Amino acid sequence: MLLRLITVRNNLFMPQMKLVSRVREKGHVKRVYELDIPLNRVLKLDEVNAKTKAKLVKLRDSIDIVRLSEKIEELSEALTQAYEKKLRRYKDA
Repeated sequence: MLLRLITVRNNLFMPQMKLVSRVREKGHVKRVYELDIPLNRVLKLDEVNAKTKAKLVKLRDSIDIVRLSEKIEELSEALTQAYEKKLRRYKDA
């Protein structure tokens, strides 16, 4: 569940850098990056039909980013506590 929530947050809300081009100039490589949200990249594609795009936009609009981030933090903390509990059990044995 934690991985699914992180994936949703990253794909719908978090901008990511994508390498657009590389050009060699006088022995140096110049890289050009595009900073955008993965959802926006999908929405720009002609191969994706309008129905799918509408579903993705509706999904993004229905999610509260603050509550999503709080839930991710809560699950991450629970996972950390479970790991530490297991680690302590091995140290004591």
